[in-house]
Amino acid sequence: MSDDVRRVLKEHLSASQFEQLAALTRGWQDMPFAYDPELNAFHVRDEWVHDAFPDPDEIPEDTLDLLLLAAEILTEHRDELDCRSLLEEVSPQEEREDHITVHFPVPEMLAAAHLEELLEHTDYRVESRDAPDGYIITVYFRYRTDHEFVSRRSHIQWLIDLARHLGAGRRYKAWRLT
Repeated sequence: MSDDVRRVLKEHLSASQFEQLAALTRGWQDMPFAYDPELNAFHVRDEWVHDAFPDPDEIPEDTLDLLLLAAEILTEHRDELDCRSLLEEVSPQEEREDHITVHFPVPEMLAAAHLEELLEHTDYRVESRDAPDGYIITVYFRYRTDHEFVSRRSHIQWLIDLARHLGAGRRYKAWRLT
């Protein structure tokens, strides 16, 4: 693990939290965190969780809280770190593609138009076609990690929800956390 990462965590975690994190990382040999440039934030690497815990669903709550706190601290102090060296290394052949298909019935045609407009400003690939009972939009997205998959899928679902609200003439009031 990077000396800078250890320094930042030591400065901002309690001594017992820092020791617990040292034990989790086998004396700082394993790096549980990766930097996501799209979110401009750190997250706990899925691969590390699966390696460190036999059953990731059985991680103690205090351990999970500590890992999330540490990722938050690293995100807050990312300007002190060499984030490029902490990018999650994934080979290009591991990149996968998935899609979300949305059917808009005839009364929701305005929502479909809003969704297409919202998707113009993204890097998602979009296919749309008329259907006998409305309009169908398929959004294709690429991802490399489980974290990236969830993030992109959540973003697309949020855009769909926003388009439906706009299409119905309702204001959309919500907070989106990433």
